[in-house]
Amino acid sequence: MPTQDIGIRWSEEKYATKDEVRDAYNMSMIDNIWKQIIDYRRLYTKTLDLHNIDRTPYMVVVTQTIQLKVASVERRLSRILVKTHDMKAYGKELFAKRRYAKTIEVLDSNYKTNISQEMVSHLLDEDLSTIPSQYSLIYNYIRTLKYYASGHYTDIIDYRLLESILKQIQGVSFDNLTLEKEYREEEIETSHYYQNNYVYKAAPIERIADMIDELCNFVRESDLSPVIKAIVANYYLNYVKPFDYLNEEANALFAKICLGHFDFDEASMYLNFEKIVFDTDEKLNKISVECQKTLDLTYYVNYILDLLDEDLKDILDEIVLTERDEIKNEQIDLSEDEGLNAKSTVEEEAKPSERSVAVMARPVEFVKPQEPSPYIGESNVALPVFPAGLKEQDVEGIVTNLLEVYPYLKRTQAHFYACHCTIGKHYTISQFKKEENVAYETARTSMDFLAENGFYSKTKVRNKFVYSPVPRY
Repeated sequence: MPTQDIGIRWSEEKYATKDEVRDAYNMSMIDNIWKQIIDYRRLYTKTLDLHNIDRTPYMVVVTQTIQLKVASVERRLSRILVKTHDMKAYGKELFAKRRYAKTIEVLDSNYKTNISQEMVSHLLDEDLSTIPSQYSLIYNYIRTLKYYASGHYTDIIDYRLLESILKQIQGVSFDNLTLEKEYREEEIETSHYYQNNYVYKAAPIERIADMIDELCNFVRESDLSPVIKAIVANYYLNYVKPFDYLNEEANALFAKICLGHFDFDEASMYLNFEKIVFDTDEKLNKISVECQKTLDLTYYVNYILDLLDEDLKDILDEIVLTERDEIKNEQIDLSEDEGLNAKSTVEEEAKPSERSVAVMARPVEFVKPQEPSPYIGESNVALPVFPAGLKEQDVEGIVTNLLEVYPYLKRTQAHFYACHCTIGKHYTISQFKKEENVAYETARTSMDFLAENGFYSKTKVRNKFVYSPVPRY
């Protein structure tokens, strides 16, 4: 068989290990065949600026098959990004909850917490004053995931990002983070430097800091596809194990952020990397060992690409379901609006004529009318200067007026806008969450909904979105 054909068969049709080729030919000596395969692979080999524990560089072979798989993943991620951006607030919130529920399902399976669907809803809505201790780690993880999905996937990729991920999963507030290099302090095994074909369980503690810096530089600087970089980062963090605990959780989020940082935004946050990092399948472990021995990460990249492709199909199916639910929700809202219009028409027809009113009118004692509130009446409440000393009844009057003029608003949306409509000021999702006492995702979708309907303009300032009232003349 010609050299090219052998290379294609064992690199493109199947990216085989040397042992797999040996078994296929039922031969103990395959040096000549293996040389032909390596010669073919050398045409597509990329040596990485990423080294193993013994300081030897890894490589990845970007075969034509790998290129096609990467392109498929990128296309599906782009499609998800476009479709979720086109969703209205209701659909975005519903879809995000469905994906985060899948994440909770994986975490629950790993932690053995036997979580109920009711508790899943509470954790997603963040509506419990006290989180049961057995669910606190899941709760912190989901909050951290939401935090980075809200736009913080653009954060600088360096050791501080990993430290930030870890501490937020631990429950430390972002405002209270101290981002020092706090890596694992206990050795997982005795060092075996430069021992041929030795399979490490984790990096020695004196190598961790340099290896993490090298990984972050690789993710930032490499010209490989973001998809490949995220998969390589996923492998490398599992190889190094930089922390004393929560390595898998930090690994999953870091891989998602690597993708989100480069063009795929929040679409990457819906991927189920959690299922990969908690995978106990012997096949994945065997592949990781092969990568250590050969320094060829293609075996791992190839396997994970197939898993991601299946996950992306699942995400796209859920988008279809969400789009249907979104249409049903719009039809329900439309039916309610038609019901209100019909009721209004009936009331109008039932009004007595002017003559009847004149006949029925009786003298009444004159009562001086109350002075109307200066804040009720006009629906154009985005004012150049918002009056000071606004009373609760005044706010409620504006809210009532807004809901009558814009019946598609939720009460929390109308209430927040009534209190935050000063031209020239800027408001945030966190303010909505705190003041309206709702979950972060609800606050985000509400602010986006207000922006989409012309109440605010949405702009990005220093990696977060702010919302400015738009004059309503």
